[in-house]
Amino acid sequence: MGPPLSRGRRGPSTSDYSAELGHNAGGVVNASIRSGTNQIHGSLWEYFRNDIFNNRDYFQTTKPPYRQNQFGATLGLPLIKNKLFIFGDVEASRIIFYQTGSYNVPTLRERQSGYTDYTDLLVTGTAGNGRSTPAYLFQPGGPSTRDSSGNGTNNFLACNGVKNTLCPSQVTPTSKAILNLFPLPNAGASTQSTSNYYFQQKVADNTTQYDLRMDWNISQNDQTFARYSYSQEPRLYQAPLGPILDGGAFGTSGNIETEGRTSMTARLSVPLQTTPLQSPR
Repeated sequence: MGPPLSRGRRGPSTSDYSAELGHNAGGVVNASIRSGTNQIHGSLWEYFRNDIFNNRDYFQTTKPPYRQNQFGATLGLPLIKNKLFIFGDVEASRIIFYQTGSYNVPTLRERQSGYTDYTDLLVTGTAGNGRSTPAYLFQPGGPSTRDSSGNGTNNFLACNGVKNTLCPSQVTPTSKAILNLFPLPNAGASTQSTSNYYFQQKVADNTTQYDLRMDWNISQNDQTFARYSYSQEPRLYQAPLGPILDGGAFGTSGNIETEGRTSMTARLSVPLQTTPLQSPR
C-alpha cells in the first residue's frame, strides 16, 4: 500500500459490498494516493531500530544482531496551476537480522569412524538420542519379529556382531564426501545426536517501493488522473548447513524476490447534467 503519508482517503467496508467490490470473506479497505495541489508539499522520515536497544532473549546465549532502517519521502506540486498536478512517494527498508535454529549433524564419533560407528544412537536422554530408549538400526526391511513393546528383536544392522555399526566396505566414497559437508557439532554432549548444532541464520530483507500520480482538471466539472505503483522485496536467507547442503526450510532459504507492479490506471469523472421538468397544471 505504500507509506502512510502518501495516502489520502481511506475507509473500511464490511458486508453488503457495492458492485465494484464484489464479495469478500473479510473486510475491504479502500485507500487512495494523495494528489498534488497548488502548494508544494512533502515529507521525509526515517524509522530506526538496532540491537543496541534490545535485550537478550531468555533462551539465547548471545544477543543476535538486528539492523532496521526504513526511510522515505513524499512530494506534491503543481505543474500548471489549477490544472495539472503531480504527486510521488518512495519508501525503502534495509533490514538485517539473525534467527537461531537447531539442527542434527553427524557426531564426532560418526565422523571419525568414517561413518561406520553409530553407537551414539544407543545413548538415551538429552545427552544421546533424545529418547528414553536406545535407537537401533536395522537391515533393510526392518525386524521380522518384535517383543511385546513393539521393539525389534532381530535383523539388526551390525558389523562383526556390533550393533549400530557398518563395515567399512558398506560406506562409499561418495556418501563420505556428502556427509563431510555437514558442519561439526557445536552444542550438547559429544554423544548427542539430536539438536547438536545451533546456527544463527542471517536474513536480509530489502524493500523498495514507489508511487506516482498525476491529476488533470480538464474543467471545473471534469477531472482525470493516472497512477503507477511499483514494489520490490528481495530477501536473502543464509544456508544453515552451507551452500551445498543448505538445510533451510521452504521459503526460508537462498534468494527470494517478491516484485509487484500496478500498471497505469486512469479515471474520468464526468457529472451528469439534468434539466428539471415541470408538470402542466
